Amino acid sequence: MHIAMRGPTIMLLALAPAAILLGHGCAELKPGEALAPAADGAADAATEDDAGRELGVGMTASDAAMDAGATDALAGATACPTISTGASIFVLDSTQTLFAFDERGNSQGSVTVPSTVNGLNGGGMALASGHVYVTTGQPNNGVIAYNPALSPSTLPDGSFPSLSVPRGIAYDCRDSQFYIANGAAAVSVFLATGSPVAVDDGGFSPDYGPSGAAYDPDDEAIWITNYPGYPTTAFGVSEFSETGETRQDFDRSKQFVAPGVHQESYSITVCSKAATGSATLVVVGFIDDGSGFGTGAVQAYSTDGIPRGGPLAGPFLKPYALSCDSHGRVYVADSTGLYAVDLSGGGRDAGLPGPFAGLTPPIYGVLAGD
Repeated sequence: MHIAMRGPTIMLLALAPAAILLGHGCAELKPGEALAPAADGAADAATEDDAGRELGVGMTASDAAMDAGATDALAGATACPTISTGASIFVLDSTQTLFAFDERGNSQGSVTVPSTVNGLNGGGMALASGHVYVTTGQPNNGVIAYNPALSPSTLPDGSFPSLSVPRGIAYDCRDSQFYIANGAAAVSVFLATGSPVAVDDGGFSPDYGPSGAAYDPDDEAIWITNYPGYPTTAFGVSEFSETGETRQDFDRSKQFVAPGVHQESYSITVCSKAATGSATLVVVGFIDDGSGFGTGAVQAYSTDGIPRGGPLAGPFLKPYALSCDSHGRVYVADSTGLYAVDLSGGGRDAGLPGPFAGLTPPIYGVLAGD
């Protein structure tokens, strides 16, 4: 089913109503390779490579070098590697099942997630060093990990501590660090092992209800969306350095303005220059501001907050999360279904036929890793 629209083309994948959170991440597998999970206790202590980089779960020194700078020779433009074959799209549904699909929607397996994920509560995903990381919400408030074959991976004891309603998660493949948006707290930063990184006072602020998180490899920046859940224009989309300093001081009356009334930013993804074939795009998902009068919307912006075209067409109600793959194809996870939009090459069709079978809506998480 194709929905007519002006600008980018959107394709509805044949699913019942769904709501999906998407992550953003970096890793690459050789054809046919699936990384084995770490043995129990194997990651209890942090290890380092020869350059002093801390290694995460199941991570080798070559993984660390790759994550630290896939294109160091490009003078600061780090292109995060991706999964090249096999399972590359990961989806978490209302039955607490994590599914793996190839880019055509063919099933590559599934596994039951033993922690709580539901609306506005967990479900963020990131790809790091060949593993899929998933945030789990109240009452667990944690992070779990799987390899692409969906075998559970053992994280170090005490990893990812002090989370509070974690939502979006992003992985910075240049510095090998995770950024987690805590809906009931602030943004937390962790090393690849899940050890916390101290954030200076005032870092990643102003904030209120951090929800979406995305890594921008072009500007080496962290993008965060805030969802207060009550009508206000004091918060919204923010761009930070990797250490939490504000990159741009946005005028919220003119930049990253919601397409409609009573809408607040919730989800976010970044499509890099390499993905779009032109400029970096920041894509934001908006949901009702808690008034009950708003609707959902998805809008692409330049990095200075200027809309690029009109809102993406679709029956969006609650786009809980977004994810951009390496081809400029954005996955929209909404309470009404799963969608795909190709923002590159003038908005041609996303070209993702396939069943994506077995999903039970609402769907709370998705990661496009290709």
